[in-house]
Amino acid sequence: MDSNQETALTALRPIILNSTTNAQTNTSESFQNEVLRPILKLLNHSILFTVKNQLLIFKKEFLEFSPEKKVSELKVFLKKNQKIRTFLCGMVVGLMTSNELETYSLDISEYNKRILQMIEQRVLDHLSFFDQ
Repeated sequence: MDSNQETALTALRPIILNSTTNAQTNTSESFQNEVLRPILKLLNHSILFTVKNQLLIFKKEFLEFSPEKKVSELKVFLKKNQKIRTFLCGMVVGLMTSNELETYSLDISEYNKRILQMIEQRVLDHLSFFDQ
């Protein structure tokens, strides 16, 4: 990937003001705050749309559930559906620079776990999106 592409990728990302790292922050947490969170914020609408679309394919009656049932169904769906988990991680990884991909490749399972936890939280925080 050339430097123009990498600059363009990082320029797309929103700045997250309350994202801090310091000397005591471990590598995984730094990567999460500096790379994953901005990418997830950039992809927020796409993530919500993708989850809603896939969820309605598998659970057509989802829109009729109570709010509590929606939360539990979303959690189960995001934990059990390997296809959606892989797709969502791929969306995030696709927006990483070469250096970021190198860091990601050092501990893929840890970073995927972090990505999926943050996605689950984003989806639950935007539950009203699923009523539209």
